[in-house]
Amino acid sequence: MSTSQENLNPTDLKSQSYDGFEISFVEQPPKELPLKCSICLELLTDPCILDCDCGSNFCKVCIEKVKKNGYPCPLCQQQFTTILPNKQLQRTLNGLMIHCPHRADGCSWMDELSKLKQHLNRMPSNETRLEGCGFTDVLCQYCKKFIPRQYIPTHETETCPKKPYICQYCGHSSVPVDNHWLVCPQFPVPCPYECGERPQRQGLEHHMEEICLQAPVLCEFRYAGCEVELPRQNMANHLRDSIVDHMTLMSLKHREEVSSLKEENQLVKQECADLREENNALKRCFSEHEIQLLKIESEQKAKALKESVTDVKTKSDCQFDFENQMESLERKVDDLTSEKTATSCVQPSPFRVPIELVVTGVKQLKQQEEAKWKSLSFYSRGGYKMVLGVCQCNRYGLDFSIGTYLSVYIFIIQGEYDQQLKWPFLGTVTITLVDQRRPEKDITKTLDYTRENYEEGAQRFNNTLTNGLGLEKFIEWKYLNPNYLKDNCLVFRIDDIEYMYNW
Repeated sequence: MSTSQENLNPTDLKSQSYDGFEISFVEQPPKELPLKCSICLELLTDPCILDCDCGSNFCKVCIEKVKKNGYPCPLCQQQFTTILPNKQLQRTLNGLMIHCPHRADGCSWMDELSKLKQHLNRMPSNETRLEGCGFTDVLCQYCKKFIPRQYIPTHETETCPKKPYICQYCGHSSVPVDNHWLVCPQFPVPCPYECGERPQRQGLEHHMEEICLQAPVLCEFRYAGCEVELPRQNMANHLRDSIVDHMTLMSLKHREEVSSLKEENQLVKQECADLREENNALKRCFSEHEIQLLKIESEQKAKALKESVTDVKTKSDCQFDFENQMESLERKVDDLTSEKTATSCVQPSPFRVPIELVVTGVKQLKQQEEAKWKSLSFYSRGGYKMVLGVCQCNRYGLDFSIGTYLSVYIFIIQGEYDQQLKWPFLGTVTITLVDQRRPEKDITKTLDYTRENYEEGAQRFNNTLTNGLGLEKFIEWKYLNPNYLKDNCLVFRIDDIEYMYNW
């Protein structure tokens, strides 16, 4: 027993193994103070005692491995059940004064054992990686190699082969292997004409074309025939010394141009004469007899259209549709008789796309306090009867910023299939303002009939235009440019009506 105790207390040693380091004490520890763990043979870490008879101290990690494997006490070979931390011994060990393990390398740190880990700082955070012993190896954040802490600042800013490269010209950040200087737009490059200037790479072309004195340039009178090419700095002397030559070349060039223009003028005159002959020939083709026939045919078409108006007035059962159809036919009669623009609507039955509403007289009507247009009624594929309305106020019949916006509405009216349909109408209606010169610039917007706007999609029991769903600010007057407002007309189109059966 005395032999084992003597091995556990080597008072003749001033250094001990601790966490992979050989540490040395400032003063010799007391002889009776146990220092080593008899299992790992290193300085005790978190010392613990057992409930056996030997009373020896072990490292907590070491003795827990022994207990886990079911072995007895390594010294007295007695079974134990309890491991108790020796806090008094731990405090004593923590208070021992030691030198830094890197003392031989030059570290002069000396303090209590409990502060060794803080001093070494072997697993630092980004904020504390430069704090602690300068001889402790720290991972370089660029090349991922371990370098003594005291050399880390110099290594990462100067010697590390993988440290970021900051271009001094443009501020671009990269690694040196990227050869950024070969593509840097602000890197100074020598002029190819050896003028001595070093413009930025991005301005090299401008320098050669506009500034470089050594760049070869052509004479300004090249169009007249001067083929001289000199460095830019010598061109002024050439222009001054060759005034007579340049004037001679310009005179010859002018004569050639005058001669060419005369020839072109003769060709134009001949073409005009040919066109006049063709025009006279066309006029002769339309004799007075043919003109009379065209007039008779036009009168017959007008008479037929007037008869159609009479038939519509006597046979129509729906007053609302009757008025719109009569208005459309009368306007067609006016087109043939007085050649005036009128509002026209297409009412296909059954529904087909597109449905069009041509709004005429926009420039005059937009100045009035209330301007409205409405299409003929039409049916959706599902059988819902609708009317397209256009006005210049917020609600149909209510003023809102008159002269500022054009509003578009869809009104559901009473139809012959209403008893077989599901109400409210739930779906979408696509409305397009046609660009009459560029179809790809059409303005298309969609109205959504949902359960939230129940009133707008509810069943109607008359043909009054109420509770319409629309776009109050479809387009501002100021955006009705000639592409949309052609010949004082706007064209609106119903492109599609989709009924949501599964809503």
